[in-house]
Amino acid sequence: MKKILTLLTVLLFLFSATAFAASDTDENSSGYWFKKGLEYNATKDYENALLAYTKAIEINPMGAGSYNNRGLIYKEQKKYDLALRDYNKAIEIDPQSGEIYNNRGVIYRIQKQYDLALADFNQAIQIAPTKFRYNNRANTYMDQKKYDSAIADFTRVIEMDPQNTHAYYSRGFSYFNQKQYELAIYDLSKTIEIDSNYTKAYALLGVSYEISKQKDKAIASYKLFLKYTNSNSNSTTEQIDFVKSRIAELSK
Repeated sequence: MKKILTLLTVLLFLFSATAFAASDTDENSSGYWFKKGLEYNATKDYENALLAYTKAIEINPMGAGSYNNRGLIYKEQKKYDLALRDYNKAIEIDPQSGEIYNNRGVIYRIQKQYDLALADFNQAIQIAPTKFRYNNRANTYMDQKKYDSAIADFTRVIEMDPQNTHAYYSRGFSYFNQKQYELAIYDLSKTIEIDSNYTKAYALLGVSYEISKQKDKAIASYKLFLKYTNSNSNSTTEQIDFVKSRIAELSK
């Protein structure tokens, strides 16, 4: 009896695997065009990726993955209304996909529809909590200046990923806006400890030290900002001029 069950299990696997492989190689199958879409997307050939996902949808209008992935392409092209249309359809087909809710939430956030974005991130987290979903919700809370909620979510991200510089910096930024400068200093210092090239952390750290009347540390942080800005060239002229003015003022 056990041998028969084992044989049946193997046969089921072989037939299902064969069917899947055939689907991937048959130009009349949605699986073939879905795979082509992934290939085009990987090389950033978005136009052909769109054509491939559209072909997959034409063959199988109930393929939530094809709508989701086509939505991702529309997002890259900044065609946000088209992306939303596809995410809405994908969710209609597969309402238990946290990924699709998350992706739609990203579009709503771009459009500054923050309440809708939060509703989608909440749903995505309820289905499957991941650091990316907590991070997206935290960023939306920051957009709304809801710093307590942002701090709570960035803390969850850090618990899941202790080397996440964005979460440390953003939590530090939130603490700074709450005038909790010691906590801001800790998070900004941690950001730099993990990634010494995280340039903007030096500037905010310098301001935090300056407000905390730690002049020497403020100057040191401002100078490191200029040092890494010269290396990375990723700061604006206004930021550089501000930092230079603070060094000059504190050095008097």
